Amino acid sequence: MSSPEPLRRCAATCLALACLALVWPAAPARAAGRFLEPEQAFALAVTAQPGQPVRLQWTIAPGYYLYRDRISVVAMPGATPVPVRLPPGVPKVDPNFGSVSVYHQGVAVEVAAAGATSLVVKWQGCAEGGVCYLPQTRTIALAAGAAAAAAR
Repeated sequence: MSSPEPLRRCAATCLALACLALVWPAAPARAAGRFLEPEQAFALAVTAQPGQPVRLQWTIAPGYYLYRDRISVVAMPGATPVPVRLPPGVPKVDPNFGSVSVYHQGVAVEVAAAGATSLVVKWQGCAEGGVCYLPQTRTIALAAGAAAAAAR
């Protein structure tokens, strides 16, 4: 006659696997809900008025930071890099990039859009909780009046 011990072990393993199968699909959803989408973590607002530089303003959610040296702007057409005068950031020793300068809460810059029909803006940031986002890109169409006025 066989011992009931292997049968008990098999039943316990099957029960544990069944419980895991019920919980597993919900785990990624909970983990994904733990961090904001990049558009929420680093909300970019753009203001473009005729005759004025284009203002780019990021609102950074609590617990997130934006890398100072990962902000760039390119004017289209022509893919011409646009100089961006960035304010000083806060020094940080980052696990991914070492010693860097970052922004918390928010940062605003103004860029000249002389002759541009659009601006391609790139940035990258992370959550303090350990998730770094892929670089983000947003193309901003400029009204003909704003680009022409900026070109003067």
